[in-house]
Amino acid sequence: MNAKKSELDSAISGNPGAEEEQHWKQRQILDHSWVKKTVQELRMLMERQVNRVFIVGNLAEKTGRVKGENSLRIIQHELSQHIHDYPVHFLSDANKPDFAERKQQDEFADNCIYVVENLNFYPEEHGYIEPEVVVQQEVEEPLADGEEKKEEASAPKDSKKLKKDENSKQQQSQPISEVVEDGAAEEPEEPAPIEEPFNSHTIHQFKKNLGSLGEVYINDAPLASLSSSNTTCDIKCAQKVMGMKMTEEMRNIAQFFMKQFPLDIDSIYHKKPDSSLEYYTFRSAAIIGGVCASSSDILEKILLANSFLDTFEQIFLVGEIGLAATHALGLNPGRVERTSNNKAEYDSMKEFFVKLFERSVEKNCAIKIPVDFICAPKASLEQIVAENSGKGPAGVPAEGTDADKSGDVNKTQGSKASGGQPLDVSEVQQANSANMEATGQSNTAVVYDPSFTPTNWADAQIFYGKAQTLDLEAQIQKSFGTMTEKLRKEYLMKQQSSGIDLKIAEASLKDLGSMGSAANVESVEGEAKPEGTAEEGGEPAEEAVQGIPEDHYVLAYGPKTIKAIQEAIRLSFKLFWDGAVCLMLDTTLACANNKEVLNTLLDVRTKTNEHEDPPVTLLHGQQTEKLLRDTLQRIKIEQQQALEAKKRAAEDHQAQDEASEMDMGEDDNMDLADESEEKISTFQEDLDIITDFSCFTSSDFTTKIMQGMKLRCMLSFGEHKKPSKEQVEEDLSILDEV
Repeated sequence: MNAKKSELDSAISGNPGAEEEQHWKQRQILDHSWVKKTVQELRMLMERQVNRVFIVGNLAEKTGRVKGENSLRIIQHELSQHIHDYPVHFLSDANKPDFAERKQQDEFADNCIYVVENLNFYPEEHGYIEPEVVVQQEVEEPLADGEEKKEEASAPKDSKKLKKDENSKQQQSQPISEVVEDGAAEEPEEPAPIEEPFNSHTIHQFKKNLGSLGEVYINDAPLASLSSSNTTCDIKCAQKVMGMKMTEEMRNIAQFFMKQFPLDIDSIYHKKPDSSLEYYTFRSAAIIGGVCASSSDILEKILLANSFLDTFEQIFLVGEIGLAATHALGLNPGRVERTSNNKAEYDSMKEFFVKLFERSVEKNCAIKIPVDFICAPKASLEQIVAENSGKGPAGVPAEGTDADKSGDVNKTQGSKASGGQPLDVSEVQQANSANMEATGQSNTAVVYDPSFTPTNWADAQIFYGKAQTLDLEAQIQKSFGTMTEKLRKEYLMKQQSSGIDLKIAEASLKDLGSMGSAANVESVEGEAKPEGTAEEGGEPAEEAVQGIPEDHYVLAYGPKTIKAIQEAIRLSFKLFWDGAVCLMLDTTLACANNKEVLNTLLDVRTKTNEHEDPPVTLLHGQQTEKLLRDTLQRIKIEQQQALEAKKRAAEDHQAQDEASEMDMGEDDNMDLADESEEKISTFQEDLDIITDFSCFTSSDFTTKIMQGMKLRCMLSFGEHKKPSKEQVEEDLSILDEV
């Protein structure tokens, strides 16, 4: 549940006469989905005749002090708008040691819901209290004519010393009776001891007091479970269980990872599926990407990929983590918009990537990193438009000069005014036309209209032909093979000693670290070499370009990378997807690449939805949810526009050919039928088709779970005990009565 301050809140909090308790009224709830889920859970509890429900929680930052703008009264007010059957009260003090006595005096009514004040106001909650900010202001009295100030300024430096000597003389001239009283020297009074705001005893008592509010503690705060909250992790309650939201997230993860590969099921109760179906080629594949906000996000994704090595056969590292993986192989990663110091951040993560690559060989898991990059130097949008004023969109780029250099760089040539010829972005992406034709690259295109007005500098660079594509597959193959060569030999020897054919073991390692097919890793002489091997004394010459130019920003990944991801979606039974494929979310090319990948997934799931054992997906992360919704909405708009254009074309053709009016009427009926059939597939239905399991709302929590982190809150939950004989008989008797 998110809340934010309004613009008036700063003015109110700055007014010393304003009531701090009313600050929460200046806030508003942004995400009402959490409120609806909470209301559903509260209704379920009250319908099961729970006497009282106490809602405890945390809002905003931890302070250990009361801040009226962060009060949970806003939650109490919102819940009271949705729940009319039961009263919703507000409990201003959560730390009540005499709760049992007050409950016996009927101070807390039954069949009520109580919202407890924000626990972040208590220093015992996090073992932290925010230091007070004391602002000292010097108050100067107005001077008559400024004479006194001048006199003080003109006083000699030794004036302070003279005043000090006078004070000491006055103290010496005081009578002894004032210094000595009752025959003993007066001792200075000791300052009163400062009471500690919290300690281990008060924290323990705080958790105990909160636990006394109820008999069962329901933890339904996944994100708060990652914090240092003492109540979330170690509240002193008789029974602790997971709530509906947390249970749903955990169930989706468990069902996805425990889903068996259909061809491995050997049971008389399970029908063997057709093994020739293409989505049974690989058991599982994971796509880990996204636009990262900081280096810690990249590190979290590295740890997630490391935990997947035992489970997945292929792991695709795209987004910014793909650039970091490229840098770990010794290639220059270029620049990103997030920070100008990304290279130094990637240096600090290089050791993690090396361990990840080495473990991937041991676990026989193919780590796939991008091999072609669309990049361009950055400039302001106004500057790009001014430099290309009067020019049309760029034409088809010139072919590469040397096809035998796998690391060749091909710049897209900006054409002269081409009379409004649209720009085919897929052709701009091609680093080598001959190589693309040899590999059988699909010619999917994104076309810029001549009247297109770029709103992003990246779109403008591509539109005017200033972008270039780098194909670094050979360099990546070589670097990855050199890094893991020793481990590969050990793996092959181990497989050979266990009785497995050496050729089969070599084939299982062939595609590690590459997104291309076997044809893309052939040497210049046409002689294919296994990855990570080289003839003795025959080191290949280094390429002219080692990675991406220093001053270039990576705008998107090229068609080879996108095609490899599409192939993995078509050929994998289980698919995990977290984060966007590209490094930008608001550019035309990035949207087109995300749409191509999503269209592939939608096509596969639509065709296989009625199969007995169709492929399954787990979509993870808030960024993935936003990407899916925006892209699906764009797809539906394009489909609707295509249908309307088709209908208009049919109507125009009918008006021109009056002789074949009956035939055209039949065609119109077919068009309308197609349109109605298309409308059946709504936005929500498409989202449901591609989403078998999802973890969108609490991605930080589920990431830690999939990483295998031991969370305190998860270890504190009680075990599900087997019901006793008396409980079973009681349940059966209740069923008989029903």
